[in-house]
Amino acid sequence: MAILPSTRNKPISPQFSRWHLAGLRWLLTPLLGIGLWLLWTWAAESERYPAFILPHPEAVLLRLQTLHERDLLMGHIWATLRQALTGLALAVCLALPLGYAVARNRWVSALLLPYLVAIRAIPVVAIAAIVVIWLGTGIESKVFVVTFITWFPLMEATVVGIQSVDPTCAT
Repeated sequence: MAILPSTRNKPISPQFSRWHLAGLRWLLTPLLGIGLWLLWTWAAESERYPAFILPHPEAVLLRLQTLHERDLLMGHIWATLRQALTGLALAVCLALPLGYAVARNRWVSALLLPYLVAIRAIPVVAIAAIVVIWLGTGIESKVFVVTFITWFPLMEATVVGIQSVDPTCAT
């Protein structure tokens, strides 16, 4: 077996590689969008699925235009954004102090961490049904679900961040 010279370790000019990747990105992104649009159109026209499951792309655009003309779309977007930001704010208010306490105090960590991990292990789908029974279908249940989804990653990031600080640098 002959050994051929490898081109794998040859340095590539940074100018060429940056230009090459940028050019590919600008070319492939619209092509991917067009391809997905064509695939969606083909799948909708094949009538394998009913229109309420896979509507035609033009029907979706017409519906969006109708919602925009009636000023319904922005109202729904603002309501969803308000609920999401409220849930996130509650999660931050819970997660940061709790994460700080868990990171700085080993007794708090030993006491709370098993329960916090157990609560996080509960699937959101299982919690959602109970939340709807307890809080109803209003804003409260949606804010609670957002808070439930986001508080643990925020708390975990707080614990890891605080524990990774060098004690000699902290004041």
